[in-house]
Amino acid sequence: MSNNVEIEEVVQLIDLLLAHKKEYVQEFLKENGFRFSGTKEDLRERLLTLCERGEITSEQIVQQLDQLEGYGNQHVYLFRVPEHHIEKLRDQENVRRIFEENNLRDVYNSYRALVFPNHPEVASITHDDDWLKIRWVVKKEKIQPLEERREIDEQNREILIKKYIIRKYRGVTMFRVSLISGDAELLIHRLPQGLKYDQEKDGYLGYLNEWFNWGLLSNINLYPVISRIENSGEVRTRNVGLRTARGSHIDISSPSRTTGIQEDPDARNVRQSISTGVGNRGNFYWLPERSNGALSREIHTIIYPDRIAFFGECREEEVNYVLGRVRHYLP
Repeated sequence: MSNNVEIEEVVQLIDLLLAHKKEYVQEFLKENGFRFSGTKEDLRERLLTLCERGEITSEQIVQQLDQLEGYGNQHVYLFRVPEHHIEKLRDQENVRRIFEENNLRDVYNSYRALVFPNHPEVASITHDDDWLKIRWVVKKEKIQPLEERREIDEQNREILIKKYIIRKYRGVTMFRVSLISGDAELLIHRLPQGLKYDQEKDGYLGYLNEWFNWGLLSNINLYPVISRIENSGEVRTRNVGLRTARGSHIDISSPSRTTGIQEDPDARNVRQSISTGVGNRGNFYWLPERSNGALSREIHTIIYPDRIAFFGECREEEVNYVLGRVRHYLP
Protein backbone atom coordinates (compact mmCIF):
# COMPACT_ATOMS: atom_id res chain seq x y z
CA MET A 1 0.00 0.00 0.00
CA SER A 2 1.65 3.14 -1.24
CA ASN A 3 -0.22 6.03 0.37
CA ASN A 4 -2.52 7.05 3.22
CA VAL A 5 -5.63 6.97 1.01
CA GLU A 6 -5.02 3.34 0.09
CA ILE A 7 -4.32 2.43 3.73
CA GLU A 8 -7.51 4.13 4.91
CA GLU A 9 -9.54 2.34 2.23
CA VAL A 10 -8.10 -1.06 3.14
CA VAL A 11 -8.79 -0.47 6.84
CA GLN A 12 -12.41 0.40 5.98
CA LEU A 13 -12.74 -2.74 3.86
CA ILE A 14 -11.31 -4.91 6.62
CA ASP A 15 -13.73 -3.37 9.11
CA LEU A 16 -16.62 -4.07 6.72
CA LEU A 17 -15.48 -7.68 6.37
CA LEU A 18 -15.18 -8.09 10.14
CA ALA A 19 -18.72 -6.77 10.58
CA HIS A 20 -19.84 -10.13 9.21
CA LYS A 21 -19.87 -13.40 11.10
CA LYS A 22 -16.46 -14.57 12.26
CA GLU A 23 -16.88 -17.88 10.43
CA TYR A 24 -17.18 -16.05 7.09
CA VAL A 25 -13.95 -14.13 7.73
CA GLN A 26 -12.22 -17.38 8.66
CA GLU A 27 -13.49 -19.03 5.47
CA PHE A 28 -12.01 -16.16 3.45
CA LEU A 29 -8.59 -16.58 5.06
CA LYS A 30 -8.71 -20.37 4.75
CA GLU A 31 -9.67 -20.25 1.06
CA ASN A 32 -6.67 -18.00 0.41
CA GLY A 33 -4.29 -20.33 2.25
CA PHE A 34 -3.73 -18.33 5.43
CA ARG A 35 -4.05 -19.11 9.13
CA PHE A 36 -7.62 -18.48 10.24
CA SER A 37 -7.73 -19.13 14.01
CA GLY A 38 -8.04 -16.49 16.72
CA THR A 39 -10.35 -13.73 17.87
CA LYS A 40 -11.80 -11.10 15.54
CA GLU A 41 -9.07 -8.70 16.66
CA ASP A 42 -6.47 -11.34 15.78
CA LEU A 43 -8.08 -11.73 12.36
CA ARG A 44 -8.10 -7.96 11.87
CA GLU A 45 -4.37 -7.64 12.57
CA ARG A 46 -3.64 -10.62 10.32
CA LEU A 47 -5.66 -9.19 7.44
CA LEU A 48 -3.99 -5.80 7.76
CA THR A 49 -0.54 -7.41 7.75
CA LEU A 50 -1.39 -9.54 4.71
CA CYS A 51 -2.65 -6.46 2.85
CA GLU A 52 0.48 -4.49 3.74
CA ARG A 53 2.59 -7.31 2.33
CA GLY A 54 0.46 -7.49 -0.81
CA GLU A 55 -0.50 -11.10 -0.10
CA ILE A 56 -4.19 -10.13 -0.03
CA THR A 57 -5.47 -7.29 -2.22
CA SER A 58 -8.31 -4.86 -1.63
CA GLU A 59 -9.96 -6.33 -4.76
CA GLN A 60 -10.08 -9.75 -3.08
CA ILE A 61 -11.74 -8.27 -0.01
CA VAL A 62 -14.27 -6.40 -2.15
CA GLN A 63 -15.11 -9.59 -4.04
CA GLN A 64 -15.66 -11.40 -0.74
CA LEU A 65 -17.86 -8.55 0.48
CA ASP A 66 -19.95 -8.77 -2.69
CA GLN A 67 -20.59 -12.44 -1.96
CA LEU A 68 -21.48 -11.82 1.70
CA GLU A 69 -23.58 -8.71 1.11
CA GLY A 70 -25.56 -10.17 -1.76
CA TYR A 71 -27.81 -12.28 0.46
CA GLY A 72 -29.50 -11.59 3.80
CA ASN A 73 -30.28 -8.27 5.49
CA GLN A 74 -32.33 -7.28 2.47
CA HIS A 75 -35.81 -6.67 1.11
CA VAL A 76 -36.86 -8.74 -1.89
CA TYR A 77 -39.52 -7.96 -4.50
CA LEU A 78 -40.84 -10.81 -6.65
CA PHE A 79 -41.74 -10.46 -10.32
CA ARG A 80 -42.84 -12.54 -13.27
CA VAL A 81 -41.23 -11.28 -16.47
CA PRO A 82 -43.47 -11.79 -19.55
CA GLU A 83 -42.39 -14.50 -21.98
CA HIS A 84 -41.86 -12.08 -24.89
CA HIS A 85 -39.24 -10.25 -22.79
CA ILE A 86 -37.63 -13.53 -21.72
CA GLU A 87 -37.36 -14.62 -25.35
CA LYS A 88 -35.27 -11.53 -26.12
CA LEU A 89 -33.07 -12.11 -23.06
CA ARG A 90 -32.23 -15.59 -24.33
CA ASP A 91 -30.56 -13.98 -27.34
CA GLN A 92 -27.10 -13.51 -25.86
CA GLU A 93 -25.76 -11.52 -28.80
CA ASN A 94 -28.64 -9.06 -28.51
CA VAL A 95 -28.19 -8.69 -24.75
CA ARG A 96 -24.44 -8.21 -25.10
CA ARG A 97 -25.04 -5.48 -27.69
CA ILE A 98 -27.49 -3.69 -25.35
CA PHE A 99 -24.96 -3.60 -22.54
CA GLU A 100 -22.18 -2.48 -24.87
CA GLU A 101 -24.36 0.41 -26.04
CA ASN A 102 -24.83 1.39 -22.38
CA ASN A 103 -21.08 1.35 -21.63
CA LEU A 104 -21.28 -1.87 -19.63
CA ARG A 105 -19.17 -4.07 -21.85
CA ASP A 106 -16.43 -4.38 -19.19
CA VAL A 107 -18.81 -6.04 -16.69
CA TYR A 108 -20.71 -8.30 -19.10
CA ASN A 109 -19.93 -11.82 -17.83
CA SER A 110 -17.18 -10.13 -15.89
CA TYR A 111 -16.62 -8.32 -12.61
CA ARG A 112 -15.14 -5.09 -11.33
CA ALA A 113 -14.34 -4.29 -7.71
CA LEU A 114 -16.31 -1.26 -6.54
CA VAL A 115 -15.68 0.09 -3.05
CA PHE A 116 -17.84 3.16 -2.28
CA PRO A 117 -19.33 4.59 -5.50
CA ASN A 118 -21.49 7.65 -4.80
CA HIS A 119 -24.18 6.48 -7.21
CA PRO A 120 -25.32 2.93 -8.07
CA GLU A 121 -22.82 1.34 -10.43
CA VAL A 122 -22.98 -2.08 -12.04
CA ALA A 123 -20.31 -4.36 -10.56
CA SER A 124 -21.13 -7.50 -12.52
CA ILE A 125 -23.48 -8.96 -15.12
CA THR A 126 -23.86 -12.73 -15.38
CA HIS A 127 -25.67 -14.01 -18.46
CA ASP A 128 -25.97 -17.62 -19.60
CA ASP A 129 -28.64 -20.00 -20.87
CA ASP A 130 -30.37 -20.10 -17.48
CA TRP A 131 -29.98 -16.72 -15.78
CA LEU A 132 -29.44 -13.01 -16.18
CA LYS A 133 -28.06 -11.48 -12.98
CA ILE A 134 -27.14 -7.82 -12.56
CA ARG A 135 -25.43 -6.54 -9.41
CA TRP A 136 -25.11 -2.89 -8.38
CA VAL A 137 -23.02 -1.35 -5.60
CA VAL A 138 -23.48 2.07 -4.00
CA LYS A 139 -22.12 3.87 -0.95
CA LYS A 140 -24.56 4.07 1.96
CA GLU A 141 -24.20 5.92 5.25
CA LYS A 142 -25.46 5.05 8.70
CA ILE A 143 -25.63 7.95 11.18
CA GLN A 144 -25.30 7.11 14.88
CA PRO A 145 -25.64 9.63 17.74
CA LEU A 146 -22.38 10.14 19.63
CA GLU A 147 -22.78 13.10 21.96
CA GLU A 148 -25.27 15.82 22.88
CA ARG A 149 -24.49 18.80 25.10
CA ARG A 150 -25.55 22.38 25.78
CA GLU A 151 -23.20 25.34 25.98
CA ILE A 152 -23.50 29.07 26.59
CA ASP A 153 -21.83 31.15 23.88
CA GLU A 154 -20.14 34.57 24.16
CA GLN A 155 -23.49 36.34 23.70
CA ASN A 156 -25.02 34.33 26.57
CA ARG A 157 -27.11 32.23 24.20
CA GLU A 158 -27.76 28.59 24.96
CA ILE A 159 -26.39 26.39 22.16
CA LEU A 160 -27.29 22.74 21.63
CA ILE A 161 -24.44 20.71 20.12
CA LYS A 162 -25.02 17.27 18.70
CA LYS A 163 -22.33 14.97 17.34
CA TYR A 164 -22.83 11.92 15.18
CA ILE A 165 -20.68 9.13 13.84
CA ILE A 166 -21.11 8.63 10.10
CA ARG A 167 -20.35 5.05 9.13
CA LYS A 168 -19.99 4.11 5.49
CA TYR A 169 -21.04 0.77 4.15
CA ARG A 170 -21.71 -0.78 0.76
CA GLY A 171 -25.26 -1.24 -0.43
CA VAL A 172 -25.51 -4.21 -2.80
CA THR A 173 -28.62 -4.68 -4.97
CA MET A 174 -29.21 -7.50 -7.42
CA PHE A 175 -31.78 -8.18 -10.10
CA ARG A 176 -31.95 -11.75 -11.31
CA VAL A 177 -34.32 -13.44 -13.71
CA SER A 178 -34.60 -17.09 -14.65
CA LEU A 179 -34.57 -17.49 -18.43
CA ILE A 180 -36.31 -20.83 -17.94
CA SER A 181 -39.34 -19.82 -15.84
CA GLY A 182 -39.44 -16.01 -16.08
CA ASP A 183 -39.37 -15.76 -12.26
CA ALA A 184 -37.41 -12.70 -11.17
CA GLU A 185 -36.37 -10.95 -7.98
CA LEU A 186 -34.98 -7.59 -7.01
CA LEU A 187 -32.89 -7.96 -3.84
CA ILE A 188 -32.27 -4.61 -2.14
CA HIS A 189 -29.80 -4.27 0.72
CA ARG A 190 -31.54 -3.13 3.89
CA LEU A 191 -31.68 0.66 4.03
CA PRO A 192 -30.03 2.45 6.97
CA GLN A 193 -32.85 4.90 7.65
CA GLY A 194 -36.49 5.18 6.71
CA LEU A 195 -38.63 2.84 4.65
CA LYS A 196 -38.11 4.07 1.08
CA TYR A 197 -38.00 0.66 -0.52
CA ASP A 198 -40.58 1.53 -3.17
CA GLN A 199 -38.40 4.46 -4.22
CA GLU A 200 -35.31 2.23 -4.34
CA LYS A 201 -37.20 -0.43 -6.27
CA ASP A 202 -38.45 2.01 -8.89
CA GLY A 203 -34.94 3.42 -9.32
CA TYR A 204 -33.46 0.03 -10.20
CA LEU A 205 -36.43 -0.92 -12.36
CA GLY A 206 -35.77 2.34 -14.18
CA TYR A 207 -32.31 1.08 -15.15
CA LEU A 208 -33.86 -2.10 -16.55
CA ASN A 209 -36.37 -0.07 -18.52
CA GLU A 210 -33.58 2.08 -20.00
CA TRP A 211 -31.79 -1.04 -21.21
CA PHE A 212 -34.65 -3.32 -22.21
CA ASN A 213 -37.63 -0.97 -22.72
CA TRP A 214 -39.84 -3.00 -20.38
CA GLY A 215 -41.61 -0.15 -18.62
CA LEU A 216 -41.69 -0.48 -14.82
CA LEU A 217 -42.35 -4.11 -13.93
CA SER A 218 -45.16 -4.73 -11.43
CA ASN A 219 -44.11 -6.74 -8.40
CA ILE A 220 -46.18 -9.73 -7.30
CA ASN A 221 -48.85 -9.14 -4.63
CA LEU A 222 -48.00 -11.29 -1.60
CA TYR A 223 -51.26 -10.82 0.32
CA PRO A 224 -52.51 -14.34 -0.51
CA VAL A 225 -49.39 -16.15 0.69
CA ILE A 226 -49.17 -14.71 4.21
CA SER A 227 -52.00 -16.74 5.75
CA ARG A 228 -51.09 -19.80 3.71
CA ILE A 229 -47.52 -19.76 5.02
CA GLU A 230 -48.75 -19.07 8.54
CA ASN A 231 -50.84 -22.25 8.40
CA SER A 232 -48.30 -24.34 6.49
CA GLY A 233 -46.46 -25.80 9.47
CA GLU A 234 -43.18 -24.67 7.87
CA VAL A 235 -42.76 -21.59 10.08
CA ARG A 236 -43.04 -20.35 13.63
CA THR A 237 -45.17 -17.21 13.70
CA ARG A 238 -43.75 -14.51 15.94
CA ASN A 239 -46.27 -11.90 14.88
CA VAL A 240 -49.08 -11.56 12.38
CA GLY A 241 -50.90 -8.43 11.28
CA LEU A 242 -54.51 -8.96 10.26
CA ARG A 243 -57.06 -6.90 8.39
CA THR A 244 -60.75 -7.59 8.97
CA ALA A 245 -63.39 -7.56 6.27
CA ARG A 246 -64.45 -4.09 7.47
CA GLY A 247 -60.94 -2.66 7.37
CA SER A 248 -59.90 -2.87 11.02
CA HIS A 249 -56.34 -3.92 11.86
CA ILE A 250 -55.48 -6.50 14.51
CA ASP A 251 -51.98 -7.42 15.65
CA ILE A 252 -51.14 -10.70 17.43
CA SER A 253 -47.66 -11.32 18.83
CA SER A 254 -46.10 -14.19 20.74
CA PRO A 255 -44.31 -13.46 24.06
CA SER A 256 -40.84 -14.05 22.60
CA ARG A 257 -39.10 -14.83 19.32
CA THR A 258 -38.53 -18.43 20.44
CA THR A 259 -42.25 -19.15 20.76
CA GLY A 260 -45.03 -18.84 18.20
CA ILE A 261 -48.58 -17.60 18.59
CA GLN A 262 -49.66 -21.16 17.79
CA GLU A 263 -48.33 -22.20 21.22
CA ASP A 264 -50.61 -19.80 23.13
CA PRO A 265 -54.21 -21.17 23.26
CA ASP A 266 -55.72 -17.70 23.75
CA ALA A 267 -53.76 -16.18 20.87
CA ARG A 268 -54.61 -19.18 18.72
CA ASN A 269 -58.33 -18.80 19.47
CA VAL A 270 -58.25 -15.10 18.60
CA ARG A 271 -56.44 -15.88 15.36
CA GLN A 272 -58.91 -18.60 14.40
CA SER A 273 -61.87 -16.29 15.01
CA ILE A 274 -60.75 -14.05 12.13
CA SER A 275 -61.05 -14.92 8.46
CA THR A 276 -57.89 -16.70 7.28
CA GLY A 277 -57.58 -14.67 4.11
CA VAL A 278 -56.71 -11.29 5.62
CA GLY A 279 -53.07 -11.50 6.72
CA ASN A 280 -51.22 -8.32 5.73
CA ARG A 281 -47.91 -8.95 7.52
CA GLY A 282 -46.28 -12.14 8.74
CA ASN A 283 -43.23 -12.27 11.00
CA PHE A 284 -42.01 -15.82 10.39
CA TYR A 285 -39.10 -18.05 11.38
CA TRP A 286 -38.58 -20.78 8.79
CA LEU A 287 -37.97 -24.09 10.57
CA PRO A 288 -35.09 -26.35 9.51
CA GLU A 289 -36.91 -29.46 10.71
CA ARG A 290 -39.67 -28.78 8.19
CA SER A 291 -37.36 -27.99 5.25
CA ASN A 292 -36.45 -31.53 4.15
CA GLY A 293 -32.80 -30.82 4.86
CA ALA A 294 -32.63 -27.53 2.92
CA LEU A 295 -32.00 -25.44 6.06
CA SER A 296 -29.61 -26.07 8.91
CA ARG A 297 -30.88 -23.15 11.00
CA GLU A 298 -33.91 -20.91 11.34
CA ILE A 299 -34.29 -18.09 8.80
CA HIS A 300 -36.10 -14.97 10.01
CA THR A 301 -38.31 -13.09 7.56
CA ILE A 302 -41.16 -10.63 7.58
CA ILE A 303 -43.51 -10.91 4.63
CA TYR A 304 -45.30 -7.70 3.66
CA PRO A 305 -47.94 -7.43 0.93
CA ASP A 306 -45.31 -6.19 -1.54
CA ARG A 307 -41.98 -7.67 -0.41
CA ILE A 308 -40.07 -10.09 1.81
CA ALA A 309 -37.56 -8.85 4.39
CA PHE A 310 -34.68 -11.13 5.41
CA PHE A 311 -33.04 -10.43 8.77
CA GLY A 312 -29.48 -11.44 9.51
CA GLU A 313 -26.82 -12.76 7.21
CA CYS A 314 -27.88 -15.57 4.89
CA ARG A 315 -26.27 -17.79 2.34
CA GLU A 316 -27.53 -17.80 -1.22
CA GLU A 317 -29.08 -21.26 -0.91
CA GLU A 318 -31.03 -20.20 2.20
CA VAL A 319 -32.53 -17.18 0.45
CA ASN A 320 -33.32 -19.30 -2.61
CA TYR A 321 -35.13 -21.86 -0.47
CA VAL A 322 -37.34 -19.29 1.26
CA LEU A 323 -38.19 -17.48 -1.98
CA GLY A 324 -39.03 -20.82 -3.56
CA ARG A 325 -41.43 -21.64 -0.72
CA VAL A 326 -43.07 -18.21 -0.96
CA ARG A 327 -43.64 -18.73 -4.68
CA HIS A 328 -45.01 -22.19 -3.92
CA TYR A 329 -47.87 -20.60 -1.94
CA LEU A 330 -48.79 -18.04 -4.58
CA PRO A 331 -52.21 -18.60 -6.18
